[in-house]
Amino acid sequence: AMLFFHQFPVYFLLSNVLVIFLATVIMFAGIGLLVFSYFTTFSIYLGKATAFAVYLLNLSVIKTTALPYSTWKGISISSWETIIIYIAVFLFWGYFIYGKRNYLIIGLFMLIIVFSNQLFQDYSTRNQTKMIIYDINKNTAIDLIDGHSTTFIADTNLISDFSLITFHIAANRGELKINNKDIQSYSINNSDEETASIIHHQHASYYNKNIQFFGKRILILNDLDQLDNAANSVSIDYLILSNNIKIKIKDINSRYRYKLLIIDGSNSATRNKNWVQQCKDSHTPFYSIINSGALTVNLAKAL
Repeated sequence: AMLFFHQFPVYFLLSNVLVIFLATVIMFAGIGLLVFSYFTTFSIYLGKATAFAVYLLNLSVIKTTALPYSTWKGISISSWETIIIYIAVFLFWGYFIYGKRNYLIIGLFMLIIVFSNQLFQDYSTRNQTKMIIYDINKNTAIDLIDGHSTTFIADTNLISDFSLITFHIAANRGELKINNKDIQSYSINNSDEETASIIHHQHASYYNKNIQFFGKRILILNDLDQLDNAANSVSIDYLILSNNIKIKIKDINSRYRYKLLIIDGSNSATRNKNWVQQCKDSHTPFYSIINSGALTVNLAKAL
């Protein structure tokens, strides 16, 4: 649970008592429905009983999850830490069964190693500053990380999609020790001037698809109207192409000066292929999220 899902269910023993029993009932009831499907009256009552068992199963999980401190989230452990924890658990089991104190001492020592490494990682990531552009199909997703907090700029549908964030982003945030309470999310889709997303924190600002983060200027280019409103030879550090904008690399180069062109995951494979070829032909520095995966840029803090 901690290695793959980055969380620990505190009340798993309590919930499993009901879940295992009800899951067994549901399994045999489902088989019974198939066997006795020709007996209409009996199968109707059996079906209702099965539905009620499923309802109880879901209710037990929901109620357990709603208990205080039911889940420890944001946990990130490595494979070797997982192995050490398993060994420690077996040693504790051996201590309680055989009463050998050495098992307890070695088990505690192994847990100390894990906790010490976690503390070291927590300390080493305290001053990190990173820009991460994730590889999420048909979506733009950017984390601006400052220490253990992050400013998340993404499409509206992604911000509200818990499953996508859990699958693509949560693991990396856990590894970087990002606190869930220190995640601020903003949409790039709202174009209404009165309600457009405006970020202005100590080190990050965002308005109208222009990002300033620790002295670096980042532009999200996803609308041709941005070209009309841009001044000639605008200088930026990172230019992000998104949302399948219909534009040629030569037109971008005539309007912007930048250090790196980034093609994010919101674009189609065809448009990505065309842009990559145009970049190669024009010797334009580029990075394709679609071809090479997520991009992490370590930024030096401004003095």
